[in-house]
Amino acid sequence: MMVATQGTRLPDPADPPRSWMEVVYRRLEGQYRSLGLTAGTASAERALGIPPQAYFYVHRVVPAFGEHVVAFMHNSVPDLRVVSPFDSGGFARRHIPLRWPTTARVRRWLFDRYYSYGADRYLALLREWVSSAFDHAHDYVQGVRPVNVLPSVIKLAGCNDDRAWTWETRLPLNDYASAPLKPLKVYLAAGHMTLYTRWLRNSMLLDEAATIAHLTLFHSVAEEVSDGPARAMQRYLLGELEDLN
Repeated sequence: MMVATQGTRLPDPADPPRSWMEVVYRRLEGQYRSLGLTAGTASAERALGIPPQAYFYVHRVVPAFGEHVVAFMHNSVPDLRVVSPFDSGGFARRHIPLRWPTTARVRRWLFDRYYSYGADRYLALLREWVSSAFDHAHDYVQGVRPVNVLPSVIKLAGCNDDRAWTWETRLPLNDYASAPLKPLKVYLAAGHMTLYTRWLRNSMLLDEAATIAHLTLFHSVAEEVSDGPARAMQRYLLGELEDLN
């Protein structure tokens, strides 16, 4: 099973204030538009010429976004997903070096024409690349530096930014009537399950029946960990490698 992950990071002063509880809630419910976009994400989307999206990493978790981490079943909406073999924001903002100088227009064209895969194509490409770039699939999950990247136009020599080889999936930025991705796991710091439950009950976002339904789902997938949500999610992903081998 392939897993898509979303994590939270410490707040950026430039972003609208929002509690981590609301972020987790809206991600579980598929209410991505209500979360909005950071200024950096909106700028990257304009550079690439793509409409607003919700972003996930494919079978990886990045510690910088490890305050709270949610895992979803990645193959639950094959008609909506688009996958790229790197972090699109890093590509747009030139954190990912290419082998030759490019203009913003050329980067946009490359991204649209060659580096955005449909759901029917990405898994075979990901498997082939993982097999050629690592000794074992778990190296990708653990953030080991690969011996090559897809696409080969990326200049790997001297690039120490793992966004260059962390695959990304994205969905249209909508508030879906029902969550398009099935939640599998939520990892939180100790004490945060109680904080989340209290926040939801006090938020008045849902009526009593819907609150109970959501909390039933949340408690079925949520787990508090003492050694960090990102580390716990990495262990979980390492146990779900059959589709990468």
